[in-house]
Amino acid sequence: MYKITLCIIWLAPINILAQNLVPNPGFELFYDCPTGLRQLNKTKKWYAGNTGTPEYFRTDCKYTNGDSFSGRGYVGLILFGGYPDVIEYIGVELRDTLIKNHIYCGTFHIRAADSYQYIDQIGMFLSENKEYVEMFAAMYKSPQILSNYSEPIVPELGWIKVSKEFVAQGNERFLTIGNFLEPDRHVKSINEFSTGGSLGWNSYYLLDDVSVVEIKTDQTCKDVNRQENYSANKPSLDTITMANTFYFDSDKFELDKSEFERLVKWKIELRDLDVFQSTVIGGTDSNASNDYNYLLSVRRSDYILSILGNVLGDKNIEVENNGELKPLADNSIEKGKQLNRCVQLSIQGFERKKR
Repeated sequence: MYKITLCIIWLAPINILAQNLVPNPGFELFYDCPTGLRQLNKTKKWYAGNTGTPEYFRTDCKYTNGDSFSGRGYVGLILFGGYPDVIEYIGVELRDTLIKNHIYCGTFHIRAADSYQYIDQIGMFLSENKEYVEMFAAMYKSPQILSNYSEPIVPELGWIKVSKEFVAQGNERFLTIGNFLEPDRHVKSINEFSTGGSLGWNSYYLLDDVSVVEIKTDQTCKDVNRQENYSANKPSLDTITMANTFYFDSDKFELDKSEFERLVKWKIELRDLDVFQSTVIGGTDSNASNDYNYLLSVRRSDYILSILGNVLGDKNIEVENNGELKPLADNSIEKGKQLNRCVQLSIQGFERKKR
């Protein structure tokens, strides 16, 4: 009976986390407002795929480039330059490795910015290893997702959604977005009214809302119920971060009465947020084996998620279970062990309008 109960506790949260494998998919998480060109490092998780320097934009900061697809953050990059090899890429490490022969839906949203020229093919490439090339060199790959337009993607089209199903080869862990085709394979058009401006004689595109979601064998991307990270009607509200840490007794994955009451009280406070990102980090002391402690940290995180459940929803919950491997305090003393038996939470959202 105990083993059956344990199995139920272990499996239930998996459905909660069967979601978008792309961290920070809408570029909402950031360190600081961008103030000019070449500041992709102001947003979290994403990196440049070559020596290129993509831009980070936010509609609530002074430096922006028109409207985002949704939310406030988005990025911009050169996909074709005055010379064939002036190209930029952005990449990110997925939350989990893709499983061989499983089917996934890959999606991203793009918009052409005012540029000198426009192209038709923009892709998403998933790989086992991180892709990076020196200088502004191009990556000639076979992307799993390709915009596949028969004519150039121009500003008049606004934001467009690129989405396609694909079968994983297995072990894909990194995602790269950019231009993967040789120059002569593009259908291009020239904007005769463009003066090039600060971005030069380039094809410049904006990117927002990226996702990789596992789907069933009888599903397509049209069946994916993509949940928004945020409400589009709240652009004037400030992003709020609420953080807390909850502590467990030794070898326990449920909170004692006082900590449980503190969690419930915090849950009530969270209802004032329209949550778009949650980070949950589970930890333990060093009293048992690494394997045991890892499973204990998983159960602690799952327990916290089961309590907060409907407040966080299932949107962009990033879970990191470390067992004893990333202690907050010294595990050689009892006080340190007490501090390490915890789950840390960081919740980001927009303040709900008062009715």
